[in-house]
Amino acid sequence: APSVAKVYVHSGRVYMRCEDWHKAIDFCKRALTLQPDNTALYCRLANLYNQVGNYKAESKTVHALLQNQPDKATAEGHYQLASTLEQYGLYEQAIVAYQNVIAMDATFLKAYYALGELFAQQGKQIKTIELLRQLAAELPAEATVHYRLGRAYRRAGLLEEALLSFREAFRLDPELHWAHMGLLDVLLQLEQWAEVVQICRG
Repeated sequence: APSVAKVYVHSGRVYMRCEDWHKAIDFCKRALTLQPDNTALYCRLANLYNQVGNYKAESKTVHALLQNQPDKATAEGHYQLASTLEQYGLYEQAIVAYQNVIAMDATFLKAYYALGELFAQQGKQIKTIELLRQLAAELPAEATVHYRLGRAYRRAGLLEEALLSFREAFRLDPELHWAHMGLLDVLLQLEQWAEVVQICRG
């Protein structure tokens, strides 16, 4: 069965390259009957359904993954699922999966960071800021969180808010190089020369 499954997977990839989506779907479904625990296959099938505009089947495929693999119902499982969905370009489903992680574990840093980057890539800077503010409230002593919040503020053009976040990150961890660089960058943009000189001398 494993060798047959490999043939189906390979055939599906060939048809994908040829953009023969329906034949690719057929072989992907055949492979899944032999490898029902293959997360990548589910995501590939969902992506193929998306290509042909069958969004109902796409959604059902993602739900089937969670039902067939109970371990994916954990925070770590949802994170792995979200990462795979994002890798296959299923961004809206990935967002939901990342949000499920955060609902299960409000301190799951990787999920916040990945979701924040996904929002940023979609131009949703305010959503990124709201998300990272939520995380900063959960983990106020985490310097990297404040650095990422500062970066999100800077992307949105909110320099005063970015300055506060970079300062807090730098205060919490003076060795955090990126916080140091972010702080200097915003100070230079705001022409706060005295503090720039002070930090450089320090």
